Amino acid sequence: MKEIMHTYGALIISAAILVGILALFSNVSYRAAVAFENKEILDDNMQNIAYDNYKDVHIPKLTPKPALYETSRDIIAGNLFCDTAESANILRTKAYTVLDESGNRKDECIKNSGMRLYFAKPGIYTVYLTVTMVNGMQLHSVTKVAVNQKI
Repeated sequence: MKEIMHTYGALIISAAILVGILALFSNVSYRAAVAFENKEILDDNMQNIAYDNYKDVHIPKLTPKPALYETSRDIIAGNLFCDTAESANILRTKAYTVLDESGNRKDECIKNSGMRLYFAKPGIYTVYLTVTMVNGMQLHSVTKVAVNQKI
C-alpha cells in the first residue's frame, strides 16, 4: 500500500482535487442557470390586476378620417378617427394642444376639457390627442384637421 501511495499518490490527490473543483463549478453553473432561467413574470397564483387589465385589451389602429370639417361647428375629438374592430376599447379621446398652419398654438379651439373642438377660422390644424383605453392605458396621437369656411 505504501508503494502504491508513493507511486500513484500524487495522481490520486490530483484526481481528488480535480473532482472537487469540477463539483464546485457544476454547482455554480447550476445556480447560475437557475438564476438566469427564463421565468414567467406573473404566475397563476399572483393577483396582479393591473397586468390583467392591460393584457386583454387590443390597441386600436388610430387612422384619421379623411374629412373636411366646417367652421363654427363642434367636432367631437373621438370622431377624428376611423372606426376599427378595436374602437370599442377606447374610453375617451381628448385634445390637449391645437396648432394652426403657422405652428401657433390655438388652444382656444379646445372645448369641454378637450372632448370637443371648435374652429372659428378655416385652415389646416394639427391636433394633439390623448386616447384613453378602457384599461387606463393612454396613447398619444397627432392628426391634421382640415377646416373649410361654413357654406
